[in-house]
Amino acid sequence: MGEWLPWMLESWKNNNLYGVGRALREYAGLPWYYPLNLRIQHGVSLWSMFCSLHCSPEREAYTPRGRDEMLLVMNEDGARLFREGGVRNVRAIGAPILYLDDFIATVRPARRKGTLVFPHHSLMRFDTRTDYDVYADELAGLPASFHPIKVCLYPVDMRRGRDRAFREKGFEVVANGSHPWDPAFMHNFVRNAMPCEFAASNSEISSTLYYAVYLGLKAFRFGPPCRDPNASPADSHVCSGPPPYEFPFEAREDVARQKAVADAELGVPLKLSRDEMRRLIAGACTARFLAGYIPRTILRWPHTLFWRILGH
Repeated sequence: MGEWLPWMLESWKNNNLYGVGRALREYAGLPWYYPLNLRIQHGVSLWSMFCSLHCSPEREAYTPRGRDEMLLVMNEDGARLFREGGVRNVRAIGAPILYLDDFIATVRPARRKGTLVFPHHSLMRFDTRTDYDVYADELAGLPASFHPIKVCLYPVDMRRGRDRAFREKGFEVVANGSHPWDPAFMHNFVRNAMPCEFAASNSEISSTLYYAVYLGLKAFRFGPPCRDPNASPADSHVCSGPPPYEFPFEAREDVARQKAVADAELGVPLKLSRDEMRRLIAGACTARFLAGYIPRTILRWPHTLFWRILGH
């Protein structure tokens, strides 16, 4: 089965990001092609920062379009924000990574060592500016207890050659997938993270640090500042306050504090049972939804096959 086929069958294409749709289907015991009439939050959004839904740059993407479509967010802060903004069909179920617990249990290491580094990543539509040579020098200067260093680059940054500075320092450089739509993206994240003791990022708001803490790593912010000079206004966070926690370097050993922050943001207490997840997915897959989904999906075939023939 090619990776393009699940992408084409997904009702909302962003459910393919990082394999979040796959995670929920597998947990519910449903086949990979089961239609999801859902919009799944795929990354940490720090909803508590926003005074209203209007302030969130992600409001347009996450707002359900169909009458039956449901928004699934990580925590009750997000659910409250959307409800106050007029979105009624929303539910907090925890982060998608919570539904990989069975897989996580299979890759737990006997011991952890070193640091996994997540440089603030670019997107196709804009390029993050960071002095990667300085970044590599600073990482090389960390005490021996933080080594070996493994750098995890976003697929687009890998393609743009951002790995050079890190490889020249002798660091291992990995990616969680060849592109963000890779259905094994989250699984690869777990594989890359589990052997490490620490996780670090120079991003002000990094989903990876929250996920890493959930996996048992100690997290901290580290590295030169980053800028998104080509980002549109929709990409800037207009918020009512600072992030609830910034993972300071000096507090990297405060495991209890980090776990409490990550558990709250990822909605750990809200995790559904397998039966609850199956009922939620099946309940959203209404006859009215299928009546529109089936013809829309059929119409995608020529367009998708055309681009596959061209090698995109």
